[in-house]
Amino acid sequence: MSMQKMACISWIGALAALAVVSSVQGQVPVSVMVQVWFDRGSEPVVEIGDEVRIYYRTNVDAFAAIFLVGTDGDASLVFPSHRAVDGLVAAGRDHRLRFPESARWHAREDVGLGHSVIIAS
Repeated sequence: MSMQKMACISWIGALAALAVVSSVQGQVPVSVMVQVWFDRGSEPVVEIGDEVRIYYRTNVDAFAAIFLVGTDGDASLVFPSHRAVDGLVAAGRDHRLRFPESARWHAREDVGLGHSVIIAS
């Protein structure tokens, strides 16, 4: 087995959510529930060179930002992908991240633990 195949990257989908408070008096605040996951099951282990689909969802229409935190601790904003995209996510459906060079994320990280984080409001 090659060193590349032996070097695995373990990713944890970390979730962060902010409460959305209505500005209309008398309405009940709504909690935003978010999910981000890979196409690898509940405990994804990704090997260097793997191509991974990344999905996300919210329970209400919300503005979201998704970051990938690499095994070295560096964070990269992956959604919205550029300033022309406002980051609005339609509620109740699965969305798939698209990358400039591909519809999948290419694992190029060193061995270690990485995270995916979604923040929505």
